Amino acid sequence: MPKKTNSRLPKWLRDTLQTATLIVILMVLYNLIGPLVYKNGSYFPWWTVPYSVVSVYLIIGAWNFMVAKLKATNQKLVDEENRQKQKQVELRQQNAAKQQGEAEKRRQRNQQHQTKSR
Repeated sequence: MPKKTNSRLPKWLRDTLQTATLIVILMVLYNLIGPLVYKNGSYFPWWTVPYSVVSVYLIIGAWNFMVAKLKATNQKLVDEENRQKQKQVELRQQNAAKQQGEAEKRRQRNQQHQTKSR
C-alpha cells in the first residue's frame, strides 16, 4: 500500500515537479558530460537552458493538469452513472414491495370471498 503524503500540493503539480526536475537534471548532465565523451558532438548552448527549463515545466505541467481534469470529469460521470443505477434499483425494489403488498391484499380479499361463498 503506497504511503500517504501530507502534501498541500495537488497530485498533478507534484508529478510535474518531480518529472520535470528529473528531465532538467538529465539535460544539464548531457550538456556537461556529453562533450567529455564525444568531442565533436553538437550540444545545445548554455544560454538556452533557462528557456528549456521553463518550457519543460510548462509542457509537462499542462499535460498533467489536463490529465487530472479529465480523470476528475470521468470520475464524476462514473459516480453519476452509479447513482442513477442505484436509484433505479431502489425504485425497482419499492415497486416490487408495493406490488407484493397489493398482491397480498388481493389474496386476502379473494380468500374472504371464497370463505363467504362456502
